[in-house]
Amino acid sequence: MSRNPTSRVKMSDIAQRAKVSRMAVSHVLMGTGKGYIRVSEKTAQRIRAIARELGYTPNRAAQQLAGKRSGVLGILANDWMHPTELRILSWMHRLADQRGYRVLAAQANQSVESLKKYVADYAGRGIDGLIFVAFGNDALWPLLRGAFDILPRVVSVLGRPDFGQGYYVDTDHAEGIRQAVTHLHRQGRRRIVQVLEDPDSLMSRSRAEAFQQVCRELEIDDDPRRFSVTFQGATLRNPSYVGFVEELIGRLQADAIIANSDSSALGIIHALYYKGLRTPDDVGVVGWGNDVTMPFAVPNLTTINFRFEEIIATALDLLTAMMEDPGDKKLRSVVIPPELMVRQTA
Repeated sequence: MSRNPTSRVKMSDIAQRAKVSRMAVSHVLMGTGKGYIRVSEKTAQRIRAIARELGYTPNRAAQQLAGKRSGVLGILANDWMHPTELRILSWMHRLADQRGYRVLAAQANQSVESLKKYVADYAGRGIDGLIFVAFGNDALWPLLRGAFDILPRVVSVLGRPDFGQGYYVDTDHAEGIRQAVTHLHRQGRRRIVQVLEDPDSLMSRSRAEAFQQVCRELEIDDDPRRFSVTFQGATLRNPSYVGFVEELIGRLQADAIIANSDSSALGIIHALYYKGLRTPDDVGVVGWGNDVTMPFAVPNLTTINFRFEEIIATALDLLTAMMEDPGDKKLRSVVIPPELMVRQTA
């Protein structure tokens, strides 16, 4: 094979000849993707042989630049279709820009292959760090173990790794429940029901345990049926919510409801009106998340504020500290207490 002696052989040339990906070539020749990209020894030998044949020499300037900051931060979520994730992305762009960073966003779509692709892409671009939006995405934790191995810095937000590594910035779910139940208790409500969509998630378990604990401390009716009423997501997203509310006010005789989200709280309120009940006079309702539209809802929704801006700012501060002193043993994950926003529904 004849080549122009003035042209530099690229990894893509080797990849094309070896019929493998460029990432596989980079892994064999440069050592990138360790712990995540796997290449058999037979394939690795073929890649090295083709590299020698083509006269490949590493780009030393690129190798030196690899140790410098790129000014790019990645943010990964399962998808960006929901209000919570969109608000996180918006704050990420705004606060990262103030710090002089650009943001590279992607979504995993509950796909193992998509997740691998994005993580390898992030690593190949030399990003300075990654924020993973863990909110409601417990199923992705096992897939992220490899990502933590090859990406230089990873911070999870609104969720904590279920394995013993990785930094996170989370909200204190138990404190949010405590504030809501205490507020409702002061109003004289004693049949408080908590709604959870996925009882097996780490977040839901934390809320359920906190709800049970505070109810017992305040000597509220401790009927375990009220600790965590769960329904499938399709039911919670049903615009009518009528059957759901009939369960809460009928069999459980609820005089207050802590919803799993702001959107479901509004659905519950509409269903209560349909049943001839008034909020907050007959049934108090508390949402979760403090969606930006909630202060304009009628009635204005009482809700638990995640404090998104502070969570993202803290995550960026943590990433910066990890860059400036990679060996700092004092770095700690952070839990930010939420804030109950008392408005008109409870």
